[in-house]
Amino acid sequence: MTVGPAGIEIVAPLGAPDQAIAGFVDHHRDWISGKASVWLRALSGHPGSGSLADGGAILFRGEPARVSVNGGGIRQAQVVYRDGFRIALPDRAVEAEREALIEAGLQRWLKRQARLDAELYAGRHGPPRGLVPSAVRVKEQKHLWGSCTAKGAINLNWRLILAPPAVFEYVVVHELCHLREAHHQAPFWRLVGQILPGFEEQRRWLRANGHLLTLRPGDRP
Repeated sequence: MTVGPAGIEIVAPLGAPDQAIAGFVDHHRDWISGKASVWLRALSGHPGSGSLADGGAILFRGEPARVSVNGGGIRQAQVVYRDGFRIALPDRAVEAEREALIEAGLQRWLKRQARLDAELYAGRHGPPRGLVPSAVRVKEQKHLWGSCTAKGAINLNWRLILAPPAVFEYVVVHELCHLREAHHQAPFWRLVGQILPGFEEQRRWLRANGHLLTLRPGDRP
């Protein structure tokens, strides 16, 4: 049993009776309540709205950004960033579809921007030190902020565009360093420190605030 921002998840053997599962949950009710309280406190710092709608807000590069929504003669959501996110939806979008369209439009835009930022950081720090990845990819990664493949490509979680730029830059440098040091031993951290002195501050920020890097409270990072 795990408790997270999206709720409670129970993993049980196939064929386990509902009554047994309910009893297990009831037996751990106090533990569940304690864990839920921890998550509520953690998410209280999220600047986003409970839903994605006109007048809401999301994180962008570490700061709250207002979301405004209007209609337009278009086929899919279009997103422009100018002192906040301005989203145009198809005129014929029904109310039940609006939030999904807003989320899809925001994700497309944010992923494109994340790729541009990732390439900028990789180009800034990699070539001068001979750390040139075979590819820089921005992906949907549920449990990792970044990874480095055996073929020299680095993968980055698109949600890093929601973090302060220095945090995103640190993760890119972290993965670039794995091109030379494929471990987390002392030589690896020395290399990271040579490229980004004081990187520990960004590492601590990500550990403490990574759960906030979602489009809205309650989404799984």
